[in-house]
Amino acid sequence: MSRLQSITTRQYRVFLHLLKVKSVTETAHHFETSQPAVSRLLAEMRERFSDGLLVRSGERMVITDRGRIIRDELQAILDRLSDLIEPEPEFDPQTSETEFSLGFADSNMVSLVPPVVAAISHAGPGLKARVRPIDDSVDVLSALEERELDVVVDCVTEFTRDTYENLRYAPIGTDEIVLLARSDHPVVARPPQTAEDYLALEHIAPFPVSNFEKGPIDGSLKALKTPRRISWFIPEYSLIPNVLLDSDLVFTTCRRFADVYANILPLSIVDAPGFFPRMEFRLLWHDVTNQNPSAIWLRDTIIRAAKIGNLQV
Repeated sequence: MSRLQSITTRQYRVFLHLLKVKSVTETAHHFETSQPAVSRLLAEMRERFSDGLLVRSGERMVITDRGRIIRDELQAILDRLSDLIEPEPEFDPQTSETEFSLGFADSNMVSLVPPVVAAISHAGPGLKARVRPIDDSVDVLSALEERELDVVVDCVTEFTRDTYENLRYAPIGTDEIVLLARSDHPVVARPPQTAEDYLALEHIAPFPVSNFEKGPIDGSLKALKTPRRISWFIPEYSLIPNVLLDSDLVFTTCRRFADVYANILPLSIVDAPGFFPRMEFRLLWHDVTNQNPSAIWLRDTIIRAAKIGNLQV
């Protein structure tokens, strides 16, 4: 290993050129350096490789057998190094067969997943994607770092923005927090005005999807020192609207999710108390993919899809 120390890439390029042209003078001229410098480099390489490398044959120099092997191997190494240094080619969705892995907080899946799927599907015939909800079993930081997920779309509020603070993110929209309940629920006629009114309601929440310490609803309530009592936990976010139909439960969620189900089920949307901040949606990714052309394309595509899905406000 010590024999490879203190040799720069430029010196290896000078040495490779010398092995090809077999002329100290021509090599010095090509690299705009002195002949003694090239001669010293050759002497050092002879010592390091324990071979003459270039030897005299009358008035000219010829390359040794070991010199030929070194020349060819060094050419391949330097070519590979040049390829690595060159920027990656632009991502072409029309020819790529990339499979993306996307993580979504359940609250934004209804409004954002359909336009994202459409955008990726229409961009190229070979593109594929896997979509998974982000629940308590997912270590988001590790999943993005290890490339188990390419991106994650989560939701936070001003009280929970420090979640995943070590990741890069781009804001992709906001929404107001509302309550969803059956249309003849008493809360529809008497929306809660105070924290006391709100806490008196029977609440339903997703589980284990919600991380109550970091989630946008309970994370905000904790910060406001207004923790709620949840009567029912349901494992599927999209199942909750159906549970509301024959119960006195209320569901605290974002307006876009509530709008979808209020349009197809006998459910009503009720304004939440004014102490709730707006819900914020973010696109998260790790530094390991920050400069990856396919990852950049994916992030841009999701941001555009957020506009199509009316997520950006």
